[in-house]
Amino acid sequence: MDLNSLNKTRHDLLAEIENELQENLIAARLLEPGQEGDPDILTVIFDELGSGEEEAFGEFCFLPTVSEEADIQYFSSIITLSDDVSPEYLTVLYEAMSYINFKLPCGSFQIDDSHTFLTYKLTAPLPIELSGEALKVQVDMLMGNTVAVTSGYFDLILSLSRGEASIDNVLEILGVEP
Repeated sequence: MDLNSLNKTRHDLLAEIENELQENLIAARLLEPGQEGDPDILTVIFDELGSGEEEAFGEFCFLPTVSEEADIQYFSSIITLSDDVSPEYLTVLYEAMSYINFKLPCGSFQIDDSHTFLTYKLTAPLPIELSGEALKVQVDMLMGNTVAVTSGYFDLILSLSRGEASIDNVLEILGVEP
């Protein structure tokens, strides 16, 4: 496998998805790599997650493949729900995310190591030989799952991050006995 060809295929696919999103009036932009070896990143503004009162920022990319002998490629989807997490609510957020993440079929809600960004992240392995329509189907599915899971918990997690909801609310929604 030629890495230049692989990267071009990935770029072209993300550009195609960018055009489709824009045609559907969804703000999307494909960012070129800042440095050699960095991935192309498709950025998307979501304004209809949860109740639709808040915006979220999505980033979608193929992680760099460093070896021509690789059998697997990874597609990563990250949606940032908040970039200003209050330290006051971190403990409740971590506890709530552990309950929620346990119930999720894939991906997880996370807080970055600087305790600032609240995100949902899904990274999945795909066969390296996938290309064309087969690769597009898989990427569409991964992006769709990321949006669906984030949307399903968006309002609850933002409420927790503001101190407007409690662990009891999370347990009730998840059907977990306290």
